[in-house]
Amino acid sequence: MIVFTLAYALVSLCFVAPPREFVSAGLTVQNILSGYLGSEEMDFVGYHLKRTTATLLLHSLLPLGKLSNINGKPNVWL
Repeated sequence: MIVFTLAYALVSLCFVAPPREFVSAGLTVQNILSGYLGSEEMDFVGYHLKRTTATLLLHSLLPLGKLSNINGKPNVWL
C-alpha cells in the first residue's frame, strides 16, 4: 500500500505541476483534451473557460484514485 501511495502521489504531483519532460511528452490537460477544447485562436474566451473547467475537474478527481484503493484492494462501489 505504501508503494501505491508513493507512486500515486508522484503521478498526481506530475499531473498538477508537470515538469518539462511531461510537457514535452504531451501529458498535460491541454494536450490530452485538445479535441474538446478546440482552438485558442478561434474562440479565446471559450477555450480558456473550457480549459479552466476541465483542469479543475480533473484535479479534483485525483483524490478519488487514492480513495478507490485506500484499503489495499480496489473498492467495487467506485
